[in-house]
Amino acid sequence: MSAKSIEIAGWADSDGNAPPVVCALRLVRKMRGGAQASMVETSGGFYVVKWKQNPQHRRVIINEFVAARLLRRLGIASPEFALVRAERRFLDDNPEVAISGRKGPVPVGVGLHFGSRVPVNPDKKAIFDFIPLALLSRVTNLADFLKVFVFDLWVDNNDGRQAIFFRAGSKDLSALMIDNGFAFGFDGTEWRMRDKTICKDRHLLSELYVSEQSARIFEATIPRIAATTAADLEAIRQSIPREWVEDDDEQLSHVFAELNRRSQRLPILLRQALEGLAERAQSAREVTPDKRCGPQPGIPRQGNFIQTRERISAVGLQRVRTRLAEEWSDGEIAAAGHQPRPFSRAG
Repeated sequence: MSAKSIEIAGWADSDGNAPPVVCALRLVRKMRGGAQASMVETSGGFYVVKWKQNPQHRRVIINEFVAARLLRRLGIASPEFALVRAERRFLDDNPEVAISGRKGPVPVGVGLHFGSRVPVNPDKKAIFDFIPLALLSRVTNLADFLKVFVFDLWVDNNDGRQAIFFRAGSKDLSALMIDNGFAFGFDGTEWRMRDKTICKDRHLLSELYVSEQSARIFEATIPRIAATTAADLEAIRQSIPREWVEDDDEQLSHVFAELNRRSQRLPILLRQALEGLAERAQSAREVTPDKRCGPQPGIPRQGNFIQTRERISAVGLQRVRTRLAEEWSDGEIAAAGHQPRPFSRAG
């Protein structure tokens, strides 16, 4: 694709890969969760919209936008996204979209908001955010859970990884990774990215990490992330809608510089996360997910589903960790500097 500039409502992408801008038409329903998102029918289909005025923070939609662009760039299964324009007529016709605040309703503002495209027509097909483990064999893209584990280490996702599942055929299911509002070390107020992994040792579907394919997928994902250059990241930073950024330019510059630095440290961060899993598995046969990490897809809350405890193989985790250590020593990583050496068995 030839280089060109596309500008849509203040949004510009030098590669011409601007997301669509769609207009909100009808509120379908409010979604559960702290962000008080809404499912909305738009001029371009159905979207789950997080409003700029959401009660968590304006920065949440910046995080969603940047993470969505990175996930799509890396080829990790995630929803298509768009900028959702809320016009005055929509807001007047759908007053229920207002945010519930401590002192009463907070109106959603006219302007651009972040939307994740709903993969199927919600009026005709079901979407699940929890499934029993007995159905995991029907999920066609389980490898994406391994890829997004590495991604979450890179972006220092402070929240538990969430996913949605929907039918991709008569029996098969597909998964999409969602909810990145607390990526980039965001704590609800500030961006504070840390090298010490937090909540990553209780990531969803932990038993996948000791499968035969796990090390191979980890090895393939790290160099793909490391290939994201500072120029690539700067282009994404510049593409954030200005009405969302407000006075956050300096803070975002620090976030993106740290993101670039962390891409070179991924082998270390991954090894630390696997060590955390192994240590917990050695100390107890059953591990209860930390409630601070939020709900974990694949682990239902109640009903005929499994309990919210996972059995983790310490032996299997040690095998994966050992294989990674064979490829990268701490000294080699330090020597590589800003030219990281990809794993030899990538791909």
